[in-house]
Formats: sequence, C-alpha cells, structure tokens
Amino acid sequence: MSVRSKYESDPSSLLFLFSSVAKSKHYKLNPSKVQKPLTLSLSLSLSSTHSLSFLLKKKEKEKLFLSIRVFQNCGGFEFWSSNPTVVILCSLIRRRRKKKRKMPRTSKRKAAPPSSASVKSSDSLSVRPVEKKPRTSKRKAAPPSSESVKSSSVRSGKAGAVKAVTKEVDRIDQLFDSYANKDLGLIDPEGVETLCSDMGVQHTDVRILMLAWKMKAKKQGYFSKDEWRTGLKALKVDNLEKLKKALPTLETEVMTPPNFEDFYAFAFKYCLTEEMQKCVDVETICELLNLVLGSQFCAQVDSITEYLKFQSDYRVLTMDQWVNFYRFCHEISFPDLHNYDSDQAWPLILDSFVEWLREKRK
Repeated sequence: MSVRSKYESDPSSLLFLFSSVAKSKHYKLNPSKVQKPLTLSLSLSLSSTHSLSFLLKKKEKEKLFLSIRVFQNCGGFEFWSSNPTVVILCSLIRRRRKKKRKMPRTSKRKAAPPSSASVKSSDSLSVRPVEKKPRTSKRKAAPPSSESVKSSSVRSGKAGAVKAVTKEVDRIDQLFDSYANKDLGLIDPEGVETLCSDMGVQHTDVRILMLAWKMKAKKQGYFSKDEWRTGLKALKVDNLEKLKKALPTLETEVMTPPNFEDFYAFAFKYCLTEEMQKCVDVETICELLNLVLGSQFCAQVDSITEYLKFQSDYRVLTMDQWVNFYRFCHEISFPDLHNYDSDQAWPLILDSFVEWLREKRK
C-alpha cells in the first residue's frame, strides 16, 4: 500500500503517528486536539530523501502544517510496512490563524454646526491660496528617433501609394467610359471596333482575343468595367497610348507554353455565346484555328480546316476535340504522320482526318 492510500484509508494511523511523535523529548504534540474527520492532502517527492507534507483543515479555517522527513534504510521505528524501514522525525513548523481585521470605529454622532462667531473668525483668519503657475520646461524636445522616422515615412509612403492607385483607377475608368455604351454600362461590339480603330489594329487581330483573355472576359464582344480594370491593371496601363504599346508584350506573354494552353482553351469558351452551350459550329472552329494556331502550325491548320469543310459527319465540335487539335499539331510529325497511332487516346474525328489525309496523298 502506498503512503497516500495508507493515510487516506486509515486516519487512525495518523493519530498513532502523532502519539509516537509526542513521546519525543524535543517535540510536543497533543493528538487529542486532532479531531475527526480529517481532510488530508499528501505530496511525495521521489528522491534519495523523501518528504511528506500533511495539511490538516479544521474548523474555523485553522491550518496546521507538518513537515515529515523520511530517511530510508536508517533502522529504527517501523511505521507502515516492513520494507523499507524508516525513522520518522516530525517538526511542527507553524500554526496559522486567520485573524479578522479590526476596522476603526466611526462615531455615529452628527457634528454640531459651526457657530456664527467661529465662522467669522475663520473668515477673518482665512488666507486665499496663491495659485501657482505650472513651470514651463526649458529643456529642448528630444529629436525623433530613427524608428519613429522610419514608421512615419512608411505610413506616408503607403498613403502616397494608395493615392497613386486611386488616380490610376480613375484614369482606367475614364478610358472605359469613353468606349462604353452608357445604357448597358459595358463596352459592346461597337465600342470594341472603335477601340481597335483607335489603336490601329483590326478587330479580327489575335491580340484583341489575347486582350480579352487578359481581362478574363466572359461574354464575346463585351467588356465589363471590372474586366476592363482587371486587364489594364495587369498590363500596368491607364491610357490608350500605353495600351497600344503593351500589345506586343501581351503577345509574348501568351505565347509561353503554360499561358498558351490556357489561352487556347479560353478561345473555345469565349465562342460559347449562349447559356448551357457546349459545342461550337464547324465554320467558327475553322476561323478560330486559323486565328489561334495559324501562325505556329500553318500546314496542319490548312489540312484540318480543309478536312472539316469536306466531311459531313460533324457539324459542331466539343471542347475535347478542340484541345486534341492542338495536341495533334504539337506532338505528331507532319506531313509524314509516322508517329500517329490510332490505338492511342485520339478522338475519332482525328482518326478519320489521318485516314483521309493518307488516302489523299496516295
């Protein structure tokens, strides 16, 4: 049985301990003053010398603190078990009593009102206090620290940046308003044609489609104010002249492989002009292939568009077929087609196109 369970389960053992300690010459303790039931709290620190602390709570919140040191293997009085043998030395440390603080008595008698004579004498003897003016410090104000200077400069820099951004947005909005249909609140196809004319480019130029991609436009031939802001902020332009100069940079950006794949998919989605529309007619696909892929894969695009106009099995094409046209141009050797394998995951329209092309060359 552990020390904790020994005393918690049998409080009489604690009384026996007190009676044993009381026989000592140096320590006096009257076990009869310890009343039951006892609230006992034990703590044991495991070290070469173990210590036990007992906290006895009695009536009137009286606390008795005892410190007991237990030394192992020293021989002597056997206390709770045969192993280990212990010697118990008990010392009474202190006894606390909570004393109530005595508050000074206050007299309940009402003070007598001052007599007229005393009031007059006090008035005659009263001296008006002299108002002291606060001293003004002659010390010079300390110069601002470098940190405060930095923080103030940062705040001023942020404020200046916010103002600059606000002015930039205002200029972008003014440019938008010059081409927008006021009734619709959008730049409509007529406004797009005017914009192209002012920039000196054709409305069928692929860079206009790239501009729509940069704006993340959702409806073909229309630009909202938010889309306009998105595109011009990304290009870092706020007037017509800057927009015209940014077109070559935009073209270079789009032609990088990751961007081009995204732009190629966007071109198909941009032609979906109706809700729930998932296919694009063959005639539009032929024009779009020439616009998007014609500069890179001229021979392949010419052959594909020729086949699309010749065949009669497909009137519209899906997004998957559109994407695989680019994959075909990018991966298949042309015009020999030696690495084209019909067993691979190619759409049926491309299998038919390759078969038609090989028969045509025979």
